[in-house]
Amino acid sequence: MNAFYNTCRHRASRICEANAGNTKSFVCPYHGWVYNLDGSLHAAREMDARESFGHADYGLKSPQLTVFHGLIFINCDEGADSFEPELAIVESPLGMLCMRVT
Repeated sequence: MNAFYNTCRHRASRICEANAGNTKSFVCPYHGWVYNLDGSLHAAREMDARESFGHADYGLKSPQLTVFHGLIFINCDEGADSFEPELAIVESPLGMLCMRVT
């Protein structure tokens, strides 16, 4: 499972305006940068002319993401501690009530 900030790495424009649906890629409406569904940068118009530009350096940024018993936890604070220790505390009591989703 992936989660990404809805922000183009070029000029911080929103790259997804739809509330729901399917897509084969994300295209920034500002300058047309194209991102694959795994968050990697597929194309960046006119950036190939820059020697120092590397596509691998400009993929979408991901927040911290944890799936626990079918619940999705996302934390946008890059410096935050992992959810895992806190969720481990409630694993046993919730485990018998929740169906495990993998």
